[in-house]
Amino acid sequence: MSPVTAPRTGKGRGTRARLLVAARQQTLANGGTLEVATVAEAAGVVPSVVYRYFGSKAGLVTALIDDFFDRFHERVLDVDLREHGSWAQRERRRLESGVRFHYEEPLAVVIYALLAREPQVAWHIASARARSSRRRRGTSATASGAAS
Repeated sequence: MSPVTAPRTGKGRGTRARLLVAARQQTLANGGTLEVATVAEAAGVVPSVVYRYFGSKAGLVTALIDDFFDRFHERVLDVDLREHGSWAQRERRRLESGVRFHYEEPLAVVIYALLAREPQVAWHIASARARSSRRRRGTSATASGAAS
């Protein structure tokens, strides 16, 4: 198998994004499972393209999880709340945003309840959370306004 290749062109990034959308939709529709061939077909490519961009089925699942946590960071953890009162008020707002994100995001149930039963996926989720925590600590002084 050839190594995973990051898309270098706009077309490649678009293909990778379509594959992630198709994988997300199939994972949601099938209770946490997906098939590479079906994902590829839904994205309008051949299965070898999935392997080119993700390396394996596990790589595709990992990319879904990473995408989920990237969106969580963007919408909840990386939001600058310095203008929203005291530290307690800001963190309450951040906590409420996090809860809302998880309730509104259908993939949250799949990731936490279904996919997390698989040891490799559970390990990746734990790793993503640890990266989240380190990332948050690295930006907490500015993002939460502790320095204000």
